[in-house]
Amino acid sequence: MELIVRGDNNQLKEAVDEWLKQEKDLDVSRVNLEVDIEIGKTNQLVVHKKDNKCEIKAAKQAHVIRALSFLLEHIDEVEFDSTEDVIFETNGVMVDCSRNAVLRLSKIKEIIRKMATLGLDSFMLYTEDTYEVEGHPYFGAYRGRYTQAELKAVDDYAYMFGIEVIPCIQTLAHLHNVLKWPEFVHLQDNRDIIKVGNEDTYRLLKDMITSASKPFRTKQIHLGMDEAIALGLGNYLRENGYRKTDEIMAEHMERVFEICKELGLKPMIWSDMYITANSAHYYYDTPKDVDTANWKKPPNGLGLVYWDYYHHDENVYSNNLKAHLEISDNVFFAGGSWIWAGVAPNLEKAVDASINGLEVCRKIGVKNVISTHWLDNGSETPIEASYPIMTLYAEYGFGHFVTAEEILEGLCGGEITAKQDRKVEKSPNKQHLEKAFTNCFGGVLDDYLLLGLFDHIDPDNKYNQWADTPSKFLLYQDAIIGIFDKQTQGYDLRTHYLELKYRLEKALSRNKSEQKLFEYYLLLANVLSIKADLGIRMKKAYDKKDNVTLLNIANNDIRECCEFVEKMKLKREEIWNQDCKMFGYELLDIRIGAIATRLMSISRRLQAFAQGDVEEIEELEEKRLLYQYIPEDRKRRLCGQNFWQRIISGCDLDDTI
Repeated sequence: MELIVRGDNNQLKEAVDEWLKQEKDLDVSRVNLEVDIEIGKTNQLVVHKKDNKCEIKAAKQAHVIRALSFLLEHIDEVEFDSTEDVIFETNGVMVDCSRNAVLRLSKIKEIIRKMATLGLDSFMLYTEDTYEVEGHPYFGAYRGRYTQAELKAVDDYAYMFGIEVIPCIQTLAHLHNVLKWPEFVHLQDNRDIIKVGNEDTYRLLKDMITSASKPFRTKQIHLGMDEAIALGLGNYLRENGYRKTDEIMAEHMERVFEICKELGLKPMIWSDMYITANSAHYYYDTPKDVDTANWKKPPNGLGLVYWDYYHHDENVYSNNLKAHLEISDNVFFAGGSWIWAGVAPNLEKAVDASINGLEVCRKIGVKNVISTHWLDNGSETPIEASYPIMTLYAEYGFGHFVTAEEILEGLCGGEITAKQDRKVEKSPNKQHLEKAFTNCFGGVLDDYLLLGLFDHIDPDNKYNQWADTPSKFLLYQDAIIGIFDKQTQGYDLRTHYLELKYRLEKALSRNKSEQKLFEYYLLLANVLSIKADLGIRMKKAYDKKDNVTLLNIANNDIRECCEFVEKMKLKREEIWNQDCKMFGYELLDIRIGAIATRLMSISRRLQAFAQGDVEEIEELEEKRLLYQYIPEDRKRRLCGQNFWQRIISGCDLDDTI
């Protein structure tokens, strides 16, 4: 392939060679195409091919690989034309590397190549303490933190593809992993929030901002500052007395903003603390046509990032984004992939909520969008499960608008049966999205969407909008205690997970590029097909004094379940080791390993009772209660709980003193 780049650009030629080698396994010298590339003189992505002569016109270098992927897809055609509008000025990805899973450099490079294939142009690594800060050895200790050299390698690799890497850190809250160390404990307002106004605080923050920004070419930096709900109510209160949150926030923002100006940086923050300080309303409750005339405006140059992963009504996004645009000329929208709510992704909610947010951004002129890939409570869901949402953002950003109904047609969440694994008539927009997904990731979009059915059990909960998480709490809950058993009564859990297993078995053969991912989720389906209603069946048999059933559960069901748990644990370890540094996996290893340990203990208890060695089983004597109250207007529903420590026991995991 001969590349003729108008304006010498060796890095682009290197990027093409690297992409062809790593993604297409194709020797560039064997591709008989002459490609003329022009960058920066259009707001479209134009591809024209006739015979072996090709022309690409791109708004950004980051879009060129997308265009080349089109050419290779149509390489055997004599003539091919494609024109796409570029809807957003920046369209990027933020990956959480602070919830124990710190992506390996090799995995980051893989994601960058995938982003290039899709035409995405900005990449944020979210690092609360998982980056090296010179002079502070405890900052990120034992957490797999990135070295300066590793971060520079990330930036160099992305720069080759025209992708901007933006450091994304925290400078107010979400700092508990820093503040837990004796070196920093004197800087606590509370265990999660740093003490505003303390000079040692700003010396540390300057070191952090300097270290976080130094490896990167960009002058942009994301400073975080979200969810500092208890700001000024801990040690700060005792030392300074009560002050209003907005006053403390403004003072802190001014000090940190000065640090950024001194370092020549252009900061942005999550906007929730800023918006709620100005408004009498909850973050997402901004009224239509709210009067912002008397709101305190952010400093000139400070970007506001409106994060909203939740809503299924365009009006919510519209009201909030319009308020942002009135007080700032540098507004970003951050939607979510929903891979953070448990052991499986909530892809249906992610699809519908993302489309609502992106559509409003398109209509009212918000030009910067980000898909966030958080990994709350231990990074249990592999990053690969988020690939459908990366694809959705990319395709929407190039003018391929699609509805949630089109994407999710045929998924049948909440009432899957083997008979429903059928061919459905797909819209052209859905076909386009499927093609883009397969071209980039090598998999089948509908098969990835199946992963959302681990948690979408209630047919009344459209798109799992209420974010139920049964796959997590049924996996981890102690089966003999059954904290969630009352909540799940009335659902045929065994049938649901057996039928999901059936569909995943078929999907496994169609997704060789991510075979480990589908093997892992197939094993999870096997585990849940046995364990999901295990406590309900035990309690029923115990109340009836049905010792035959109890012995069958002890000797057969539990032992079979433990075999699947062990295989699942090994597969998750394999995926983690492939994707992430091994720091942090020790906690997930303990979580999954404890499932089998407890099940074998329960087996012994059931055997002892059935054989008359004990008179009762205290846990099965306990009355089952609803874990969470169900509002009458939501009919019958499950619930969402993503905190492992609140799932495993009614007792206290932490020290009570």
